[in-house]
Amino acid sequence: VVMSLESLQSFDPFSILGVSTDATMKEIKKQYRRLSLEMHPDKNPDNPLAVQEFIRLTKAYNVS
Repeated sequence: VVMSLESLQSFDPFSILGVSTDATMKEIKKQYRRLSLEMHPDKNPDNPLAVQEFIRLTKAYNVS
């Protein structure tokens, strides 16, 4: 039984955050803050995947 195909997908934190691979920590932090405000589940109550997208964004920030 396949539990989830998401785990099989590649995880590229830079593409998730929308920054280049040579971005500074300041640029990464700025982009994360901007995206986290846009994608926060409280701001997207009609999107059932908002929580999962927000968690993915947070993981990408923590890895980079």
